[in-house]
Amino acid sequence: MQAGWGDSEYGDIFASQQKSKPQPKKAGKPVATSAATLVAVPDVQQHAARAVDTPIPGTQLRPKQRQGASSSLHQPVSPLGNSSMHNVSIKSALGHYRSASNKERLKQVYRAKGYRPVWKRAGRDANAAIQILAESDSHGLNPAEYHVNEILRAQEGGDETLFDLMLTDNALRYVTHLRDGQYRPQDVDPQWLIRHGARADLAASMGKAAKRGGVSGFMKKIAPRHAVYRSLYRHLYDYNSIADSGGWPAFPVRGRRLQPGSSGSDVKALRA
Repeated sequence: MQAGWGDSEYGDIFASQQKSKPQPKKAGKPVATSAATLVAVPDVQQHAARAVDTPIPGTQLRPKQRQGASSSLHQPVSPLGNSSMHNVSIKSALGHYRSASNKERLKQVYRAKGYRPVWKRAGRDANAAIQILAESDSHGLNPAEYHVNEILRAQEGGDETLFDLMLTDNALRYVTHLRDGQYRPQDVDPQWLIRHGARADLAASMGKAAKRGGVSGFMKKIAPRHAVYRSLYRHLYDYNSIADSGGWPAFPVRGRRLQPGSSGSDVKALRA
């Protein structure tokens, strides 16, 4: 799926998961905004590889079956035709942009900002937002869904309009995934009966944050704060750490089947 302008396909997706962030034991490498990182951000690739085609537990659904198309870290940024997007106004560019979240909600963010840029291209808020997207796997999300490398290319290339739209669009997509989910619950379980009460409009809330110049702070506050989510978040970190360090050692097969109640040296080795 390509990101950018005109006829390029940037998908239309709603949904995902959630988080409250314990201090990680081993953070991923910061996403640098330099030419050396534009082709591939190693940690983003590594984390994204886990999630690209993993079924949802208890279902046969895979990411490609989500509401919308899936994305790639290596798709090129697509300008409008072959012309430069420099100096094109946000309001004008929105008419040609294919949104990864929802175009009307994206417009809502920019209306709140008076159709002025949400980000300073090399600003702290922009870099913090890119870092959040790059580390979204800590919430069980897939960083490839948020076009981090494409955003970095636009940032490095100096196309401020494209950069601004892409980062705002993917930030909106991220907070939607984090709060509302990446799948419609009914697609996973037809008997899903849990209903949510009234929720704040994410686009309106992001628009207010944009006016204050603090969208990355808004992104950090979206994850659920209840104890169950925090526990899931910590356990996901622990299991990812095990996977990143090579996984569990192979248990030697000794020919004796272990069952509940078994004892002996094999049980001790398994517990070790």
